[in-house]
Amino acid sequence: LLKERLVQIGYPEAIKHFQYDSSFPVRGLWFDKIYGNLLKVDSHGNILVCVHGFQFLKPHEVADLYPNKYIQLDDKRTYVL
Repeated sequence: LLKERLVQIGYPEAIKHFQYDSSFPVRGLWFDKIYGNLLKVDSHGNILVCVHGFQFLKPHEVADLYPNKYIQLDDKRTYVL
């Protein structure tokens, strides 16, 4: 269902062929609509883990995108999974 929705909003059709990996984190994630990253965020908005696709970003890469490793919950920018 999610893969079909992603294609509807402009992602490539190839995304439909991705296989579900149950070992990948699935709870308590935020999706950053601007950068396309999945974020594990604590209750204060501090970014604990940042993933782009299946690649975990290094701390300096996270800091480049998110100063102070912080993101504010904003419906225009984030989608809570």
